[in-house]
Amino acid sequence: VLIEPQEGATLPQPKDGSWRFDWADVPHATAYEILVQGRNAKFPLVRRRASESSLVRPPSNGYIISRHQRGWTWRVRALDRGGNWGAWSKERTFDVGPRK
Repeated sequence: VLIEPQEGATLPQPKDGSWRFDWADVPHATAYEILVQGRNAKFPLVRRRASESSLVRPPSNGYIISRHQRGWTWRVRALDRGGNWGAWSKERTFDVGPRK
């Protein structure tokens, strides 16, 4: 179950603040994989393995131009003790705020 950001939330530009992702613990999970991607992107901005049920992407240089600020998605899946990946969670969408 995805917790944060909520559906339709607006996250700051990458240079203006962190992006925090949080999801419910999966019993007996040994790791998680999170995927964060822009609507028309060929490659995800974030595809990471996490040992806990949250991930913070710290501020970074650069910005996301206005035509790519809407319709971002994120989803998560869990790895069990046997080394098997579970199904992906439902996708949740968010937008990125304007440049300051």
